[in-house]
Amino acid sequence: MGKKNIFYVKGEGKFEYKVISKTVHQRALKLMCGDHLKPGQKKDEIAILKFQGNHYLHDHDVIIEIGKQKVGYLSEEDKSLITKNFNPDVIEKQLLICNAKIIAEDKKMFLAKTLYRVVIDLPVIKYK
Repeated sequence: MGKKNIFYVKGEGKFEYKVISKTVHQRALKLMCGDHLKPGQKKDEIAILKFQGNHYLHDHDVIIEIGKQKVGYLSEEDKSLITKNFNPDVIEKQLLICNAKIIAEDKKMFLAKTLYRVVIDLPVIKYK
């Protein structure tokens, strides 16, 4: 694979795109935050969106990474909105970076003290 084109995409500060994180991603998020975040607190980060066409898991085509760690992926709906803005012939050669927030929440999982979720800030794109 060759060099990727890197684009910084700035949203409006609304952080409306939710990253779908599974239990396996919680460990990476906890390591990034340590035990410093209490429920309700947020940590600013930079996220990388990796486009992975022809991936065997259809709904995992836009992978989200923070600090070289996979933290989740975009929903099918959000992925569709974003990928419509890129040429399908070159989408795998593009790398988007954007602002992200890791948000600590109250315990919701067995044995976990804190649950972490990620939201990213991209321009809000709506298609009719």
